[in-house]
Amino acid sequence: MYTLIIFGDDYVFLYKTIKLMAGLFSKKPRKNKLQIVDFEGQPLKEGDTVLSYRYDLGECRIINTEEGMAYESLANGQQISYVKMIDAATGYQKVKKLS
Repeated sequence: MYTLIIFGDDYVFLYKTIKLMAGLFSKKPRKNKLQIVDFEGQPLKEGDTVLSYRYDLGECRIINTEEGMAYESLANGQQISYVKMIDAATGYQKVKKLS
């Protein structure tokens, strides 16, 4: 342990610097809640009908599977995980809610 004795304005500067450095290493709370929203920001839930902008699925229904939520095409029955439909730029799903 070190003892540092500083007088005057230098103490204030050192105190602010130490406080800033301590803030850099503190743990920040994380957002753990998963939000599934369409491209326009509307929330999505199981059973909603959506229009897919990827994988030529057309109209889809949101279903729950063992791996998590997925989109099931109404035309051909193909299933795609919701993870594959995430837009990298916005974090939203590449679908549009119809119902």
